[in-house]
Amino acid sequence: AIQKKWYVWYELNLEVDRIPLDDASVDCVYASHIIEHFEKTALIHFINESIRVLKPWWKLILATPTDYNS
Repeated sequence: AIQKKWYVWYELNLEVDRIPLDDASVDCVYASHIIEHFEKTALIHFINESIRVLKPWWKLILATPTDYNS
């Protein structure tokens, strides 16, 4: 049986690169434990690009670490 990947992996410069996907072409963008490392301009660009590639009933899932001790 052929298994289909449920994800795509890209390495991008998030301040300038477009996500190499068509507009409104994906169901979900998932970013785990990375956005806290972005500069403000890269974060804004990433969110805008995510919105561009997501279908109208989109899901943008962002996970960040939490320090429950503070």
